[in-house]
Amino acid sequence: RFFVEFTSRLLSQVQSQLRAAWGGTETSMDVQILLANYRKLPEVCFPTPLDDAMVMFDYLVKHEKMSPENIILAGDSAGGGLVLATLLRLRRAHREMPLAALCNCPYADLSADVAVSDHCFISKSMLDAIRDFCVQETPRASWCEGAMLQTDLRGLPPLFIQAAEFDILHKQSMLLAKNARSDGVQVELDVNEHMPHVFTLFPHFMMPQSTVGIEKFAAFITRQLTTHRIPVQLPGAAPAF
Repeated sequence: RFFVEFTSRLLSQVQSQLRAAWGGTETSMDVQILLANYRKLPEVCFPTPLDDAMVMFDYLVKHEKMSPENIILAGDSAGGGLVLATLLRLRRAHREMPLAALCNCPYADLSADVAVSDHCFISKSMLDAIRDFCVQETPRASWCEGAMLQTDLRGLPPLFIQAAEFDILHKQSMLLAKNARSDGVQVELDVNEHMPHVFTLFPHFMMPQSTVGIEKFAAFITRQLTTHRIPVQLPGAAPAF
């Protein structure tokens, strides 16, 4: 349910900010969200989730006939890492990149140790178990696709990385932004003080700062769409994320 509410709030913000960017008039751009699922641990092992993400991307490009430049990828936590892994697989295949990508408190490196946090509802032991499972059960060549902190990130599209101070993955978010910038990637890093892991998923009445975080997501999306001046789309070929 949180994801349904989150995407509804995000879409509303994007539409509102696009109208403001175009002088308050109704835009002719049909913005849509594809809320996709994928198979997860422990039923499957990495890189099966990445394979599923590629199927979703191919669905938009091949079935919905969307140009990659009209697509923005977004994910949180493990999904944020999956977004990055998808970009890297597209790069290795010499395929056209999406317009941009958003990573919310991303689990950017399945092989890396994580710092202890007394404030995060995700335990270090849980993430250690995920890491150990990936490393032990999956060939190195496969799980290394999920090790973005050890990977050359050159050639990726603009990234928006949202980090939370009380998130156990806070250090990974900061290192990801640093590495991406060093590799020449356009990065916007949004660090939120006193916030937990993936705080934007919480309803406003539980965590008002979630609305601020969603507004920042929408602002990045709006900047990407308006900067690149994506033309009016036919039905079934709308920008999606």
